[in-house]
Amino acid sequence: MPKLSSDGFAPADTRLDQRTGVRECVGFIELDDERIFSCTYLPPTKPRAGVLICSPLLADVHVSYRREVVTARELAARGFAVQRFHFRGSSNSDGSADAANLPALAMDAQRAGECLAQIAGIKPTVLLGTRLGAIIAARAARFFEASTLVMWAPTLNTEGYFRDVFRGYVIGQLKDEELDGRSVNDPVAELRQKGYLDVLGYPVAQPFYDSFFGRQLIEEIGPGGGRCLLVQVGGTGLSSENLRFTRQLRRRGMAVDTSVVAGKDAWWFGGGAALREDEAKAAQGIAAALLARELGRRARIPVAPLLTRQAPRARAIAAPTAMPVSVMPRASVFVPSTPMVLWKSA
Repeated sequence: MPKLSSDGFAPADTRLDQRTGVRECVGFIELDDERIFSCTYLPPTKPRAGVLICSPLLADVHVSYRREVVTARELAARGFAVQRFHFRGSSNSDGSADAANLPALAMDAQRAGECLAQIAGIKPTVLLGTRLGAIIAARAARFFEASTLVMWAPTLNTEGYFRDVFRGYVIGQLKDEELDGRSVNDPVAELRQKGYLDVLGYPVAQPFYDSFFGRQLIEEIGPGGGRCLLVQVGGTGLSSENLRFTRQLRRRGMAVDTSVVAGKDAWWFGGGAALREDEAKAAQGIAAALLARELGRRARIPVAPLLTRQAPRARAIAAPTAMPVSVMPRASVFVPSTPMVLWKSA
């Protein structure tokens, strides 16, 4: 068990993987009157580096959830201390959708990184972000002066991200129109009027939209050196958008590695469901790439038919009615085997 100070974070429960020696410490981080869910993965030996994982948001969470869990376990088995957490207003964390804006979510990531430093004795030098989480990871990386940023299918420009969000809203409106004859409302106008949108069961609040809309990932990445690993899902080579992005990074003096993983993640649309063995391969690829970087080698994720078996036709991802076993719903009653102690931020 890790040695912790009396006023620090103590896990509500700890799981030991007998095969790898990795400890998974589950608990909550206290932020004023709210708590964010935390899971820290400790390697069996002294950590070689710290990794902070910033999840995507809204419907993307459920697409990426298991891959992030398996990635954290793979990294810890290779000697990395890893921190996962749930942003405020989502999954098992406290808070409402109104509180989920970019500065607040970046603060969640900062507190989660401090929690990792408290438990594992090492601050995060690697930040991994998926989709919109890449923007949050890039902002948090400045605070920790992280040396490596890993971006899985990153959102380079949020205008395209919100086009998908509003497409989901329109689809929901069209479904309702079949029932009551209402015309489809303009998403932005309704967002301004009501202060939020219900997009296929996911609340999109105006503060969230206002703080993210128009943001570009390149603007959140600090100047100077550092290393980046960009993972693109699908295609035979980097897209023109990703090519431009990597050129911008290199002009800033950053060392950039890229990998194209075959398949297609089903974000808001696209259908399909990831296979467990494919997600394990993807997680192993990320872990191997980061370990290679740590050892001073070129980082590559092997190209393989990973991630998604396509459904017969495209479909929107609605809010799920049943969660995977690996996801603990907020409505669940979690009974820790030891008394709950919260990590309190200063």
